[in-house]
Amino acid sequence: MQAEWIPVVVGLTALTASLMTAAVNVFFSERWKARYARAKEAEDRAQALLDRYREPLARSAFDLQSKLYNMVRRSAVPGHKMGGYAELSTLWLIGQWCAWNEILRREIQLLDLGSPAGTAILQRKLMDIADVFASTSISGRDFRVRRAEQRAIGELLVVDRVTSAGSRSDAIGYAEFCAKVDTPELEPWLRPLQSAIRKFYDEPDGYPPRLVLLQRQLVELIDYLDPDRVRFPDRNDRGKLPRPTAGVDPKRSRPAWEIARFRFVPSLEPDPCDAILMWLRTLENVYQPDTAVDENGVVTARFRPHRFSRLWCYLVVRQAGGRQGYVWVEIEAWLQSRVAITEGEKRQSLESTAPRWQRVRRRSVSVINNLLDLLGRPSLHADLPSAVVVNELHRTRTNT
Repeated sequence: MQAEWIPVVVGLTALTASLMTAAVNVFFSERWKARYARAKEAEDRAQALLDRYREPLARSAFDLQSKLYNMVRRSAVPGHKMGGYAELSTLWLIGQWCAWNEILRREIQLLDLGSPAGTAILQRKLMDIADVFASTSISGRDFRVRRAEQRAIGELLVVDRVTSAGSRSDAIGYAEFCAKVDTPELEPWLRPLQSAIRKFYDEPDGYPPRLVLLQRQLVELIDYLDPDRVRFPDRNDRGKLPRPTAGVDPKRSRPAWEIARFRFVPSLEPDPCDAILMWLRTLENVYQPDTAVDENGVVTARFRPHRFSRLWCYLVVRQAGGRQGYVWVEIEAWLQSRVAITEGEKRQSLESTAPRWQRVRRRSVSVINNLLDLLGRPSLHADLPSAVVVNELHRTRTNT
């Protein structure tokens, strides 16, 4: 190329680049601006909703956990009995909590706090409280409220308030509740709770584990809604009761590396362990592919996520008999560098957010998801949400 053409080529190249940049700005800048504006509007709307309901939800959770804390503590005092106010106020606080949960369902519907992480944490905490109320695996029927009954009580205790900002939903006040508690529409729903409360106050013979678990879960929610202790500054007002040692739903103490838990009926369904053993024989890099179920109904296996990995992915399947003829199946999986499973060794969850584990974690999740799909169970996420949500969910699962 002659020297006099070089400036021309350079100029044409720069002109082409400028034209392409201008075209991209013209055709795409407005689209990106609109997308950003929509995302910002959704985030602002979600934050406004959370700000609107954070205070009453946190307040109702705080009042209920405080009442439960005092009930459990006073039950240990010999001869300590409470009057009608204690019964009625306890009933109202439980109903108030159900009402605010119902308001959230009505006004927010699919609760979205602008980010999957925040939404997952709040939904998990609300579901955990509902689970403790409804669980049949926690010893004792006192204070048990089924999920549909929780909703029914909440529906009956929601009222509309007219303010300067317009109409909004609110939970019924104590005075109005006292006037309504014996009405034909409300009394049947509250009768079992009222009987449990009266029995608890009149015959203080220990306390149901359900009350302790409820108090602990409510404190978890308060810590999430008020992490800076602005609404409830005294840290001693949100202490947890000691976790019960007996009569507790196993679901409340699941390890962080549990990946599935379900039940089956042996008389009607095939044993999932047979499918798991067949699946293990199809894997590569499996240690002892002919693993069998031991005398305790446990399957233990390990495999390398890929041929040159120094880490092993461990898989443990346990079976335990349940009521009404079904069997519980619990599946755990984790990453570990040691060959033997011993107490105290450091395990890495398949939801670990440590950067050095990500490649082998993704490969392990891909393999494990094949097994979960075979068993008809929900798969694990290959791409994790933020470390905050993972750590928070694991902390809630193991501490409550």
